[in-house]
Amino acid sequence: MEDRDEIMALETRLLDAWGSPGSHEVRDLFAEEFGFWSLTGERWDRDAFLRIMASSPREGETRVETSTVRVFGGTAVYSARITDVIPGPEGTTEMRTCVTDVFARIGDRWQMVASHESIIADG
Repeated sequence: MEDRDEIMALETRLLDAWGSPGSHEVRDLFAEEFGFWSLTGERWDRDAFLRIMASSPREGETRVETSTVRVFGGTAVYSARITDVIPGPEGTTEMRTCVTDVFARIGDRWQMVASHESIIADG
């Protein structure tokens, strides 16, 4: 499998596990020293990220748009624009974000070492 295809498959696996009580099953996707900057500016390590992932229910629809993977030797950068359509009592709300995930080839596999998400401002 090409490196780009492998990274895309890992991202799909991650998205499929979001909000699942079994999200700990994707722990192997994350390097031990993984770090994430949340939308609120908090720094989360791998265990905190997995806890948040497991406790965040998936409601509505998630659309991944304009996703790309760039490979630089043993490092790969995934970026995408994501739209979450969230149902609510007064209709649906859309939240649009940009995501950047950084992977490193550790041993014989790719693992995510860093991730960042930013809200796209309306307008």
